[in-house]
Amino acid sequence: MKTDKITSSYEINLGETQKSFDVNVQNSNDKAIKQVLSTTGEAYIDEVEMINGEAHYSGDLVLKLLYVDENGENNVLSEKVDISGKLLKDNITPFEKPIFSVEIVNIKVEDVNDNGVKLAVTLNFRLDAIKTDETNSVQVDGDDVAVQKEAVALTNVVSSGNKSFVIEEEFDTKANVKRVLLSTHHVELNNVSSGTGYFTVDGDLMVNSILEVETEDGLALKNFMQTISFKEEFEDEKLEK
Repeated sequence: MKTDKITSSYEINLGETQKSFDVNVQNSNDKAIKQVLSTTGEAYIDEVEMINGEAHYSGDLVLKLLYVDENGENNVLSEKVDISGKLLKDNITPFEKPIFSVEIVNIKVEDVNDNGVKLAVTLNFRLDAIKTDETNSVQVDGDDVAVQKEAVALTNVVSSGNKSFVIEEEFDTKANVKRVLLSTHHVELNNVSSGTGYFTVDGDLMVNSILEVETEDGLALKNFMQTISFKEEFEDEKLEK
């Protein structure tokens, strides 16, 4: 009787936490802020470092703000702030591949003045990781050992990294667009499949924009929504179907 070493990898959750940020969006325009119409934002994590009991992260929070000035015109302000910090959990080790995600829970307007807008932003941080275990499988080479044979599902990480591509689309809004005041986007992946030396992703990109359009009665706001379906193939020589 002998044993063979089997390596298996799987995703586990290491913890999550919420953190609040006070952000001052400076008024970079010459026009005073009369009323804030909407606030949107996106958060990104660019780098994660894992040590025993700690995960250090760094990224950016990008905020966009739509407001009306004293002349009744619409304007947009934007601000980017650093959201570096650390997550403390006893089960964090440097031997696992981190999967760090962040989402915006709430954006609240705290104060409005001529110099800008003070926002309170709450973010939720979640840390998952790819954990790898090694086990010994018993190989029977005689009739004197009885074993129960069952199928075992194993997942091995053979490649990882980031890929990017550009989506270019044009739309007929059926209106004379003067300015795009605000635009938000959301992506949903519908399927990921692999072949020998490549993998394919397909999904939908949802676009929601606030446009300033020209009408017979003057300038007006129009909400424009569109869904873009995409499918992209990436090369990766480490992959097998």
